[in-house]
Amino acid sequence: MIIATKHNHLLNEVIHIRKRYALVDKLVARPFNIFSILRVERNERFTHSAFIAELLNPKGTHCQGDIFLILFLRQFDWPEIQQIDTSKAKINIELYIGDGFIDIWLDLGVVCLCIENKIDAGDQKDQLLRYHRYCVHNNKPYKMIYLTLDGHDSEDAKNEPDLQYLRWSYREHIMIWLDLCVRESARISGLRETIYQYQQLLKRLCGMLQNENEAMELNKLLKKDFEHFEAANNIHEQFKVAKYEFKHDFWNSVWTHLRDRYSNYDVEMWFPINQKHPKITVSSKIVNERYACFCIEYLQGNPYFGILSYDYFKRKPEEKEVIDTYAELNLSKQGFIETGPWFALKNYENLDFSDLNTLSKLFSDNERPKVFDEIINPFKELIDTNGERLLEINLEISQKLSS
Repeated sequence: MIIATKHNHLLNEVIHIRKRYALVDKLVARPFNIFSILRVERNERFTHSAFIAELLNPKGTHCQGDIFLILFLRQFDWPEIQQIDTSKAKINIELYIGDGFIDIWLDLGVVCLCIENKIDAGDQKDQLLRYHRYCVHNNKPYKMIYLTLDGHDSEDAKNEPDLQYLRWSYREHIMIWLDLCVRESARISGLRETIYQYQQLLKRLCGMLQNENEAMELNKLLKKDFEHFEAANNIHEQFKVAKYEFKHDFWNSVWTHLRDRYSNYDVEMWFPINQKHPKITVSSKIVNERYACFCIEYLQGNPYFGILSYDYFKRKPEEKEVIDTYAELNLSKQGFIETGPWFALKNYENLDFSDLNTLSKLFSDNERPKVFDEIINPFKELIDTNGERLLEINLEISQKLSS
């Protein structure tokens, strides 16, 4: 009872602080964010890689020369940097290297930087190893940066223990650099505010408080006494469990609905405790080997759906060669794209299960069914329209590979 009272007391104080700053946020229009309005918050290539590369480019439209690049390079303990003429740096986005694309490539004359940018996408097979080979072939000192929201390791690179790369996070490294960029552009309002808005977007994606004063007040509250500190720790640990169960219950209801509706299909759900790559697949029961299936998946909270090449990266080269001939399913007019192991892929544009605005809807009896329908209806339409064709594709691939 005493522990529960401590927790309730802390939560009540936190709620009180949040309500006060929610009013402040409205007064200063903090929810207004151009990246969110344009629905490009999680686009790795055309938002995050493009924005970072533009700031790094000495000839960028910011018209500030190489100052942002210099601020970026100060984060490296790299003797060769002293020899760099940053004004002559060359920046490439999606540099094609023969067997893949490097997200951001910086040729600094005497050295090179290779940045692999991850917001939602998972690792491709041997991705960093291929980039390493390209860097070695380039015959210059280099560094590879594996950039993610939280700075986690590359899953794929774990198979290459000798592969050297830097684990960078948006939460720390990019945020610190952007702070410096904002200060440097303090007198140029348009540039300063654009960088600031991008910072606010990153804070939301990283689960950080966007109002610095609110964050400071919460820190002060938690450090007020040990009881608050202990209660916060207990709440934090249990919150992770509750969040997992909350999301699992919702996706389980999606899976149950699909299983009941498509009894002639195998409908399976994976929802690992670490919440990495949770997905629901719908595949034909008729074929012995699944080469393509319907799928809903989400990374870092961002859901998408389409037609997936099942276990594509585990396939043999000769299997991939046959599967790749079926990449075009003529769904581009419906907004689907063909990328990686996906024959067809489409984002749920207005849903982000890492965002509190989306999660708040799941608490509402009125809004939860709307979110459910927003997930279910386009997926069912995809299955109903393309079910027969997908069965044909699986049978044709199976026949070709067995002949």
